[in-house]
Amino acid sequence: MRVDASKLRMLSVVFWILLLPCMFYNLYRKYQSLDACRFQQIELEALDATIRGTGK
Repeated sequence: MRVDASKLRMLSVVFWILLLPCMFYNLYRKYQSLDACRFQQIELEALDATIRGTGK
């Protein structure tokens, strides 16, 4: 089976149209998870500071 240049170009465009949103969505989820971890770390540090303050 022979694939001409226009079909190959169209397959390439379809591939990138499908790939890029998936990559951006995964990056969005990753940074959203990192932000949640950062927020939890701030809460834990505040709780630690409160516990250390009451222990003195």
